[in-house]
Amino acid sequence: MTLDGVLVSPFPSTAEGFFVTVTAVDFTAEVKVKKHLLFSSEEERTQAAYDKLAAVSTERWSDSEFYREDFEIHFRKLLPQGRVIDLGCGAGRDAHLFLEAGYGYVGVAANRAMLEAARRRAPGAEFRETNLYYLPFTPLSFDGFWATTSLLHIPKAK
Repeated sequence: MTLDGVLVSPFPSTAEGFFVTVTAVDFTAEVKVKKHLLFSSEEERTQAAYDKLAAVSTERWSDSEFYREDFEIHFRKLLPQGRVIDLGCGAGRDAHLFLEAGYGYVGVAANRAMLEAARRRAPGAEFRETNLYYLPFTPLSFDGFWATTSLLHIPKAK
């Protein structure tokens, strides 16, 4: 991938994981980062569970109106417009809330199967495969974020 204005410096932070530091710099560099999706053993188990859930996720948890009230009453009051990142977008259930309201929307998830379901569900939305520890965006790329049931997967130690 080509990244403009960022330098990606990989460094091993623990025996179990691999993390990436992003530092702003003044040049364009082509950097291939594959290890940014490596997880601890606990996170690998979570990913395996989501692989299994992806097939039924859009059917079983498909109520695309589930968070409409929270979105309308709370989110839109705090951020009436702008560009939003959906952290852990899963199968894209909430993408339509943002698209219908005119927000710029980017959904991110670490699970490829979930993202495939999200792309089928919301073909007009932008989705990226990445994890919450490495967000390949320049600082201030978003005006706000949406995170439903994703932050609970971050181990307390991190």
